[in-house]
Amino acid sequence: MPSAMPAAHLESVLHPQDVHVLLVDDEQLSRLVVGNLLRKCDYKVTVVESGAQALDVLQRSLPGTFQLILTDVMMPDVNGLDILRYVRSNTQLADLPVIMMSANERKDAVFEAIRGG
Repeated sequence: MPSAMPAAHLESVLHPQDVHVLLVDDEQLSRLVVGNLLRKCDYKVTVVESGAQALDVLQRSLPGTFQLILTDVMMPDVNGLDILRYVRSNTQLADLPVIMMSANERKDAVFEAIRGG
C-alpha cells in the first residue's frame, strides 16, 4: 500500500489552474483543439499563432508568468527550435519546460530539440 504524501508536500503540488501554458502554433485547427483540451483540464492558456508572437509575449511577461511552453516545431520565420534556444539562453526562463509538438517525423528535428534541452 503506498504511503500518503506528507502534508507539507501537498501544499507545493501544482494544480492545473495554477499552470499557465503558452501555446504556440501556426495552424489554427491545432491551436483550437489543443487550447480547448488544455482549458477543459483547467489550465490557463495563452495562445499565439507564430514564433515571433511567442518571443514578444515572453519578452513582455514577468518571470514566472508561464509554467510551460507548448510549441509546434515547424513554423515560418521563428520556429519552435528558435523559441527553445531563446528560452534556454535567457537566465530568467532557462528552467521553463518546453514541449515540442510536430507532425514531422524527421529524426534530425527530434535530435535537435533534445540537444536544445
